[in-house]
Amino acid sequence: MISNSFLALAVLFHYLGVADADAKYSVQQVVAVLKTDWKPGEIFIYVSAVLAPIPYVMYCYHRRGKTMPFYWLFLLSLATVFITCAVIYAYHRTGNIKNEHFLFVSSLVLYFAALLVWYFGLVLQRRLNNMELLDAGEKRANAMVTELVGGGS
Repeated sequence: MISNSFLALAVLFHYLGVADADAKYSVQQVVAVLKTDWKPGEIFIYVSAVLAPIPYVMYCYHRRGKTMPFYWLFLLSLATVFITCAVIYAYHRTGNIKNEHFLFVSSLVLYFAALLVWYFGLVLQRRLNNMELLDAGEKRANAMVTELVGGGS
């Protein structure tokens, strides 16, 4: 998320750099600042930074022999968002964009979709970590019972 903190910093620097800026922080003012600083062609870079942990979470589930909940949904959404952002990036770099407003709106939607995938990926990673702690506690309890039963004979 550090690599995506540009959104908050853009708004902060706008208010710091403009002498007559109204510091009410209304949603309309923040959106106006983001409209000037958000470059839709850069969505590929920001989404890549957000979605980077998700394949690692998928790998962790696979490595531990567990089935990741909604695996195919994560894989499909990851591929869809990533490929769509890559196409937008390619079109933007070549200068073939004709509808800037649609590009702006769609890039914001893709960014927020990537944030949703990232959030649920972190929830599943935390779930995996908690399962490991429970498994370790159960193994420890079983070892103690085995030791007590074996020692009492």
